[in-house]
Amino acid sequence: MTDEDLVITGFSAYFPQANHLAEFRKKLYDGVDMVTDDEARWPRDHSIREVTRIP
Repeated sequence: MTDEDLVITGFSAYFPQANHLAEFRKKLYDGVDMVTDDEARWPRDHSIREVTRIP
């Protein structure tokens, strides 16, 4: 290895309506509609601007 080599050893992700990548992929291949309109999303008034505001 050199000083410029880069190794990615893992990743993290959230898969809607699935507990892991394999389940998400199967649902995609099977044509499952995973689009929802429920309370699982962040509130509409919660934004980056509010989170990062300096008092």
